[in-house]
Amino acid sequence: MKKTLAFILALVLFGAAYISSVLAVEEVDVRDKILITSTALEALGKIADPKAEQVFLQGLVSEHDLIKNSALFALGNLKDKKFSSSLKDMLADKDPSLKISALTALIKLGFPPAEKELLALLESPDPWVRSEAVGLLEYYNQKYLPLALELLKKEKDDDVCLAIIDLFAETKFSQANEYITRLLKSKNPKIRQASCRAIAKINAKGAVASLKNKLKDDSVQVRIAAKESLGFLGDRSNIKLFWKEAYDEEPLVRLSSYSALVYLRELDILPVILEVISSVDTESYERRQAALILARLNPEFTDFAGGAVKNNKLLEENMCLEYKINNKNLAVFLNSALKDKHSPLYEDAPFIISAFKEEACLPALRESLSDEDTDMVANCIFALGEMEDRGSVDSLIGLCKKYGF
Repeated sequence: MKKTLAFILALVLFGAAYISSVLAVEEVDVRDKILITSTALEALGKIADPKAEQVFLQGLVSEHDLIKNSALFALGNLKDKKFSSSLKDMLADKDPSLKISALTALIKLGFPPAEKELLALLESPDPWVRSEAVGLLEYYNQKYLPLALELLKKEKDDDVCLAIIDLFAETKFSQANEYITRLLKSKNPKIRQASCRAIAKINAKGAVASLKNKLKDDSVQVRIAAKESLGFLGDRSNIKLFWKEAYDEEPLVRLSSYSALVYLRELDILPVILEVISSVDTESYERRQAALILARLNPEFTDFAGGAVKNNKLLEENMCLEYKINNKNLAVFLNSALKDKHSPLYEDAPFIISAFKEEACLPALRESLSDEDTDMVANCIFALGEMEDRGSVDSLIGLCKKYGF
């Protein structure tokens, strides 16, 4: 449930099939309709402006499930109980995804019967439904976490187990410490990976020692999780390894080192990450993830910058929380990329802007909503939603009407 709809849409809609020359014009139009309308509804939902409630209701009756899902998300975020009746009707939908989305919205609205419905879904024979239902327990704070721990002990489906472990990590449920630590020995590397992150977030007793052992795990994914988790806990005993792997050939290994070193407030990693973001040779995924990692520095940059620093020039340039790339202010650099279709950063610029919450780029993002490239329009919509830009509400409503209704 935590994956952004934009990412899900990318997986569903951006496959090789849609760019095939055999696609008919009407099929392309349907694709654009779903892409733009769903992304715009989700963005409006994040902004949560009541002005958009009419397009949300229109989205509920769309023939396309992705649009319905986005509308449900948006209505839930308005937290207005007058929509309870419309949302309750969606609980009867045969599509489990729509049912979960409707239930999520009703929980956000504080609809009392939603709690009973959620508990029933925890016993569903469908593992996907159970895993999604587990994620919704977080809305009830600590109330159902002991129940979730008992479910974890008897659950046979690995995906459901992963959902429960993630729930404990997000809620920092300390009563699960002992059992999750045992799961570090699971045969499934995904379980071991999730457990590494969970014991760090919970700050379980003995977590550092357990995570150090996982740095030698057979699975690279587990080693990556252990490294990031040690950084999160502030353990510097393996910092030489983290720096070495910051230059590894594998992008995921590099990114995990960036993350660990940022957690450890190693300022010298800053020029390395900025180079990754600005380099023409960087793949989109690595560039976007690097931006998200670097953006974590901003809230405590003043304190962070007080440590040992070798690159004084870099420090001077970035002391005001305004990063510079190629001697340009970050906002200027990203605005340029956003307007240059030949720039290797063109498609990534909206995501980087949203990561850094660069408000100086909002006018350029709004202007790009009229671009003929619908993929780029969707990227900009996503960024505006992430930044909760109320200045784009009318334009986003206009896009819903133009493409969806």
